[in-house]
Amino acid sequence: MDAPADEPIFEWTVHLARRRPGLAVVGGVAFLAIAVVAGYVQQSVPFALVAAAVLIGSTAPFWLPRRYGAFSDRLEVRSVALGRSFAYPWSRFRSCVGDGSTLFLSPFERPTRLAKYRGLVVFLPPDATAIRDFIERRIAGNSRDATPSETH
Repeated sequence: MDAPADEPIFEWTVHLARRRPGLAVVGGVAFLAIAVVAGYVQQSVPFALVAAAVLIGSTAPFWLPRRYGAFSDRLEVRSVALGRSFAYPWSRFRSCVGDGSTLFLSPFERPTRLAKYRGLVVFLPPDATAIRDFIERRIAGNSRDATPSETH
């Protein structure tokens, strides 16, 4: 039985930097080195700070935790630190593929080159069999034949 639309059926938090601490250390050291070199070459401390901010900002999904909520009618993704929230109705997705720790939700039934730009990567917790099954069941009914056609 489905939960009310305002209560998540599943809710989990993923922090990729904590999941891969070695990569986080290497990335942090590399970003610091690049920022120092940029500041030295430009002879400007503010330039070094801006370089560090751009590097960290462009990889924010790795450094900052994300909270997922799977509802009966949608999937919500929230950036815990930045306070941004996105809601994606299940009807947006037509297929999903995944490996052990992620699911890629695509708005296309078949793989296309556009999928990576329009799809959504969902990072799963370590033991996510129930979550994976729930998401796959929600998307399985979204084939083009199953949805009513829209009239304009």
